[in-house]
Amino acid sequence: MAHLLAWAAGMVFCAILPAKMTAQTELTTVRQIRALTPEQAAEARPVHLRGLVTVLPASRNSFYFLDETGGISIDCNQAKPELKPGQRVELRGVTTPGSFAPEVAASEVRVLGEGTLPPAPLMRLDDLVGGQRDAQWISVQGVVRSASVQTLWNHPRLVLQMDIGVGNLLAVHIFDYSQSDWSRLAGAKVRVRGVCGTIVSDRRQFLGLRLLVTSLRDLQVEKPAAADPFALPLQPIDTMMRFGDSQGTVMPVKIHGFVTYCNMRHGIYVQDGNRGLFVRARQFIPLPLGSEVEVVGYPVVGRYSPFLDDAIYRVVGSPKQIEALPATAEKMIEVSSTGSSTAPFDTLVVRMKGTLVEEISNPEEDRFTLKEGKQLYFVRLLGQPRKHLEIAPGAVLQATGICVAQANEAHDVHSFEIVARTAEDIVVLSSPPWWNLKRAGWLVALVLAILSLMGGVWVLHRRHTELHTLAMTDSLTGLYNRRAFFLLAEHQWQTVLRRKSTLLIFFLDIDRFKEINDTMGHKEGDYALQVLADVLRESFRGTDVIARMGGDEFAVVCEASALSQTMIEQRLDATLRQANQVEGRKFELEISVGMLVYDSSLSALSMDELVSQADALMYRQKRQRQENVA
Repeated sequence: MAHLLAWAAGMVFCAILPAKMTAQTELTTVRQIRALTPEQAAEARPVHLRGLVTVLPASRNSFYFLDETGGISIDCNQAKPELKPGQRVELRGVTTPGSFAPEVAASEVRVLGEGTLPPAPLMRLDDLVGGQRDAQWISVQGVVRSASVQTLWNHPRLVLQMDIGVGNLLAVHIFDYSQSDWSRLAGAKVRVRGVCGTIVSDRRQFLGLRLLVTSLRDLQVEKPAAADPFALPLQPIDTMMRFGDSQGTVMPVKIHGFVTYCNMRHGIYVQDGNRGLFVRARQFIPLPLGSEVEVVGYPVVGRYSPFLDDAIYRVVGSPKQIEALPATAEKMIEVSSTGSSTAPFDTLVVRMKGTLVEEISNPEEDRFTLKEGKQLYFVRLLGQPRKHLEIAPGAVLQATGICVAQANEAHDVHSFEIVARTAEDIVVLSSPPWWNLKRAGWLVALVLAILSLMGGVWVLHRRHTELHTLAMTDSLTGLYNRRAFFLLAEHQWQTVLRRKSTLLIFFLDIDRFKEINDTMGHKEGDYALQVLADVLRESFRGTDVIARMGGDEFAVVCEASALSQTMIEQRLDATLRQANQVEGRKFELEISVGMLVYDSSLSALSMDELVSQADALMYRQKRQRQENVA
């Protein structure tokens, strides 16, 4: 659509400003055109080029062109002649700003004869970032992760996901693939030539890359994929991604181990001796715990430990019970001799004890906060609701599961959690004692109230209010936290059901929030969250429940008629625009919003289910918008 609009603008300029066009100097090289600013390119400056056709995309009336100074995208205002890659052509037209770099809207294309495409220079990942090679004739080298036929813009094409450098994937779109056996490309090391395509936003900002390739004849296999992936030599888990292992390209490896965790949505964990590994598989075959397997996949850098991606696996032996390692909270994170934090039990099956501080349950998981000594840690049970009674805080639990280290972007370990495998992994060792700190606090409070009379009562009330506020408030934004949101929102839902009115639920997050953190620092990321919190306070009523759900996700619940939806959305949009006009700010906030209306006909749904629907709607809208932009 962006190309069509650019072409239309160019044609309008050609029609109404002939005198201006002839007065301008005719541009005769690609370098001259690409040196124009978007404003200059929009002036429809006259173009006269001679060069070669490089690639003809199947999706639109256009082609890519190359002369001695560079490559560029050409849009035709009429049916283009029967072109073939490598032909020499002469074209006339005008400049357009394009969706990212300047382009040409051609009014005349004439074939001069057959030519020969020049060698395509090999590009590394660093050469491509930022889109400076947009529309250029290049080649890349890497390992094919996967190959599949996809239909984009109503035209089928072969799409290769290609690792061009230590886990960085590039989508290679091949238009002519019917005459070759492409099914064996996965796992092969290849070199392929084509035109560098750029994925951009509606604001002309770089988002990503793809390589556009005429046919599989432009692909050269440098190292074929193994006929049997499982014929690869076994590699010990702890030797992956060491010095000299990848040599710039990630090749598949095979490891051996025993399954310690298996979940369709969350992947599998494998352990061999005292080393464990997380595996994200392209297949999913449910496996009993202890199954002996071989796994073939691609090593990828994780936050702390490497893991295998795009993996396949098979059972090779008899099941074996993996004994859990006894561990304590203080031993889970250690400081090395160099001063960095380490997690010696990461990805291993461990068994720990702790006193229950809090339990939070939802349809996705049960999460327990345990305390051992002064150390707090989480135990998660994913997608398997427990079948025993609720556990009161103060009970002593024994938890068995996979230790997962939590590291920051600098790969420093700051905490850990235990992922339980089944409900039986959580065992109550002892119930909370009758005489505990909570009851002791009540007694002390009563004594203080009697001794201090009204003064003591006032102090106790003030302390209780402060603690309650801390427990219900997000410390960064001052909004309600996730726990408070569900308590208050559930109350409002029940009120709506009694009144037979309607409830509006908004679920929001910040677009490209990770990009703000990565490029500007976490301080600016925190500031962005605070700005959005202020926008929500101004856009909604004081009686509405506004909360930060975690990370860059926010939710709002308000009792209002469905007719109020448009007014609220307009007020939110206006407030956001006003906030983005503040001078000196390094970022511009963009948000995605999912909004649903509920009434008493949905009384069977809980607040968890209502919020999950709004959350899913937001992400569908985000994906749809990204696909439309692409």
